[in-house]
Amino acid sequence: MSIRSRLEASPPVEMAAHDRRVIPINPDVRAVLGLYLSSFRNYDEAAHAVGVSKDTIAKYFEGNPNIAFYVFKAIAEIVQQRFSPERLHEAIPHTTVDELLALAHERNGQQIDNVMYEISPPLLKLLQLYTEQFPSRARAAQKLEVNPRTFKAYLKGDIRSFPRRKFERLVALLEEKGFTRPKLEEAAGVSSWEELLSAKVRLETLQVTEREIIDEIRKLFETGMLKNELIEKRLRNAASRVFGSLGEAMRAAMKEIETELLSRIETDVEKANFASAFKDIRRLERHIQVYAAKERAVTRSAGNTRKKRWKDEVFEMSQRKNKFKKLVFQALRLKDFPVDQDPLPASEEELAAYSPERTYHPGDILLHPEFGLGHVLRTEDRQCVITFGPKVGEKTLIMSERRGGPEFWQRPAN
Repeated sequence: MSIRSRLEASPPVEMAAHDRRVIPINPDVRAVLGLYLSSFRNYDEAAHAVGVSKDTIAKYFEGNPNIAFYVFKAIAEIVQQRFSPERLHEAIPHTTVDELLALAHERNGQQIDNVMYEISPPLLKLLQLYTEQFPSRARAAQKLEVNPRTFKAYLKGDIRSFPRRKFERLVALLEEKGFTRPKLEEAAGVSSWEELLSAKVRLETLQVTEREIIDEIRKLFETGMLKNELIEKRLRNAASRVFGSLGEAMRAAMKEIETELLSRIETDVEKANFASAFKDIRRLERHIQVYAAKERAVTRSAGNTRKKRWKDEVFEMSQRKNKFKKLVFQALRLKDFPVDQDPLPASEEELAAYSPERTYHPGDILLHPEFGLGHVLRTEDRQCVITFGPKVGEKTLIMSERRGGPEFWQRPAN
């Protein structure tokens, strides 16, 4: 079953984020959490279904003493939908989900240790060294009092941060096995303990809405800065919390950009504002290229199915863009030619080619034998600056000094 169909089968429950109550995470609550997680393929799906980040889900298993009431209520409702009453009774034989919900109490304001260590290459080496000291990864996770699936996610990089308290326990267990601090520093490839812990962070998350996240990503589209290393960590965390991942947030932003620009192009055509229409077409082409480059980088090592998905998406965007470009050309021809003139060209290829013997003006459209479709941006003396799209860019070409409009199509002699 696909991610989309799984989430549609159990849509996220509308949560009252203002509810400040919490539920203590006792063995029964943890058993319900285990059932919930087992019904998803990965942490991303499980987190997205209740509107939290996968790091938050992980901390409920081995870090936090409490779980937010509205989150547990959403989890409980999904569990009750997906599992039979018999299966629930088997998991929590001495209580019920309703009784667990009744444990909710007001947050007492006590400071919770949310400090995490970013799983940098040195820290990952320590995690791998720790795992090697046990006969199995499950046993290593058990000694650390971490859910085995969570521990696997740490090692694979699916979860990018590690709780400080779990790290301190990991170091204590390694020291019990004879590893001194200098040996641990050597194994991690660092020169000092401070260097190893330089990645200590208190995870930043923008407390923003879906609308604000899309607005932030749209600004990145405008600058062409969609590389992960250039995107603020707090924005990535917020996108993961609200959309499930930064990639999904970018897809939502690109969809909105495309819809908006196509609507503007259509309006420009109705108003015969062709210069604005071609400006929006060029802008859409740039955004599609930026989006395609990001998806290509993300899926470089992914499977063929995922690669095909983004290629199909980009192809469909380009098809829709080309359809509107054709609409603009058709409108241009209808505007330039009276109905009693000769039949109009049926396609772009029938436009007259660029000629240095013609005179051009800003906004004119032409075809160059080497560069393809061009849009005149500005003219000066016997030169005209023409854009041929993002792949070719702008070119400065010569033109005639004659005055008068460009003759794109041969008109009958007087």
